[in-house]
Amino acid sequence: MKKAKLIQVTAIGNSVVPTIEFDIELENEGSICRLFAFGGEVHLLTKGGELLLGSLSTQFFTTTIAPGDQTALRPSFELGHQKLDFIQKARNGDDVLLRVVLCLHCARFAPSSSPTLDDVRAEHIHVQRPPNNDVKIYEQEWREILEKSGYGKVKVFELFSPPPPLGTLLEPLFEHLDNAQKKLNEGSHPEDVLTSCRKAFEEYDKLKAKIDLQAILEGKKAENFEELLNKVRNFASGGPHTYWVKQANPNDARLALQITLSSFQFLSRELARL
Repeated sequence: MKKAKLIQVTAIGNSVVPTIEFDIELENEGSICRLFAFGGEVHLLTKGGELLLGSLSTQFFTTTIAPGDQTALRPSFELGHQKLDFIQKARNGDDVLLRVVLCLHCARFAPSSSPTLDDVRAEHIHVQRPPNNDVKIYEQEWREILEKSGYGKVKVFELFSPPPPLGTLLEPLFEHLDNAQKKLNEGSHPEDVLTSCRKAFEEYDKLKAKIDLQAILEGKKAENFEELLNKVRNFASGGPHTYWVKQANPNDARLALQITLSSFQFLSRELARL
């Protein structure tokens, strides 16, 4: 029997494919064990269930672990931008919860004997990160991983959506904001980013008939929020001077996206409190 404890998880910088490493402390709670290789799987745990993300890198080496002793393992896992996008959407602004299962190829033997290849067996062990039974990557820690992976260099904000039915109402709005982020990531013309921001405001205009801002934002806050949104809308769309949009530079587009996202993130989190 073995116990695997996660010490830390880090991103490998300057990697073509975003990759993370798990620093794991493996403790032998049984008889003498000779480890020959290890790999494993990584699963994403969501409210909707468990999803297999992929396999840990397989590493080959030989080490002997005495009863009660510990050894350090550092498997890596390629995330890739598609998996990162999926995790970002699934976690919805929260921590990331993973189930990491080590597969150890090892042989157990008595002190007076030596193991052979016939003695090698596969042992599966769940990696734990106390006080959790699985591996929780906290939000701030995950942000650092995204930044080091290069994923967060342009993705300026995350999209948080309240649960249905309000979250469903916001989906068309968030689709335009997500599209604006993708265009910024791709280096599209600033006008394309600003156009997506403007379309997000058009969806908000439709939404206003279905929500009562005065009931959501107490006192003068609703009036101030509407005034703020009008200023943000004018900056993002050019207001009455639409020629400005065509002359916008990438920094204009980045700021417009940031303040548009920030404004609607505020509204989204207020709606989630209802």
